[in-house]
Amino acid sequence: MLAGVAMALLRWPIVGRRSELEVFERTLTSDGYAGLVIHGRPGVGKTRLADECRNQAAASGHPTERVVGSRTTALLPLGAVAALLADGLGRSGLDGQDHAPALFEQTRRALHQRHCGRRLVIVADDVSLLDDVSLALLGYLAVQGTIFLIATVRTGEPVPDLLTDLWRDGRLERVDLHDLSRAHLDTLLHLALGGPIEAGAGQEFWEVTRGNPLYVHELVLGALELGALVERSGVWHLEDRLTATSRLLDLVEQRIGGLSAEARWWSCSPCVSRWKSATWRRPPLRECWSRWNGPG
Repeated sequence: MLAGVAMALLRWPIVGRRSELEVFERTLTSDGYAGLVIHGRPGVGKTRLADECRNQAAASGHPTERVVGSRTTALLPLGAVAALLADGLGRSGLDGQDHAPALFEQTRRALHQRHCGRRLVIVADDVSLLDDVSLALLGYLAVQGTIFLIATVRTGEPVPDLLTDLWRDGRLERVDLHDLSRAHLDTLLHLALGGPIEAGAGQEFWEVTRGNPLYVHELVLGALELGALVERSGVWHLEDRLTATSRLLDLVEQRIGGLSAEARWWSCSPCVSRWKSATWRRPPLRECWSRWNGPG
């Protein structure tokens, strides 16, 4: 049973996203759309949904690629999209600005030849963190019909002009992702664990996570590792309170590290100090989780 759970957790089930996947399927098969943007709070499952869209595109015969925005790659123009370029970064990518139109057209032709004219589906995760030249290239390729862009944007991050312009022209669809409902959370736990979870345990996960998929994932892993979540006669039970894990704390600190100085204020507050205590007391942790997600 535990081996099966470990395998399920490696590929977290996707639940409660049927309508969003239908939007993707509709836009991908329409010549009028150049892409889809997935918008939502941290941990809501933007990357998981984008990857599921990519998998479905691959299953239907589309070539696919994946690029990831980060504060590191943003320092190197075209660094995040080097795999798309005909010759990698090469000399043309050293400053990312010289002869950009020619480079963009060269890339378009190379991708057209590489994929025999089939439209390439590209996931751009954390697109707001891509450098300006990479964004310009993706915009050019999307407008030319060479790629179908699936972009993720975190709530509170600026939406790049590339996406705003495509949306204004009616060529981009947007989905706003929300946390899971209680019913979908129960389904997710059932699928991930390979069996039903006792009602009280399910309520405990709901009260702490409010359906945030990433939060649920980390708490399930931590509870399994600590022996707090156990299976008896085919039903999963919590033998102890849900407790913080170093992995979950690292995730929160990673999120905080990317915030402005004002937003980092609360990282020094007693609330976070209590996070790092041996016992996870739910009220302060729920407050911290709310602050991590931000308002709205």
